[in-house]
Amino acid sequence: MVSIKASQTMNSYHLIQADGYGHALDLAPYPIDWNDLYRFVALYGVGMAIAKDMGLPITWGGDWDRDGILLIDQGFDDLGHYQLPRDYSNTIIHV
Repeated sequence: MVSIKASQTMNSYHLIQADGYGHALDLAPYPIDWNDLYRFVALYGVGMAIAKDMGLPITWGGDWDRDGILLIDQGFDDLGHYQLPRDYSNTIIHV
């Protein structure tokens, strides 16, 4: 994925972390249209509201610095990507 510029790291949060679990997932609105930013931002709003309600410190690939300024201040947008901090450790949530 790095070689085709679909990822910028070989140190992915999708890989198993110290607690034995991956800390990232990719999620897109269906049907997927990578150019429909409105639907990705809408999904982000729903996902972040749920994460806040659950007390999860989620970072979205459209707001890496978590400042609430979406899409325009990022060096790399990955609108389908959500992650927990590497050092996050809590009760495992099964969905």
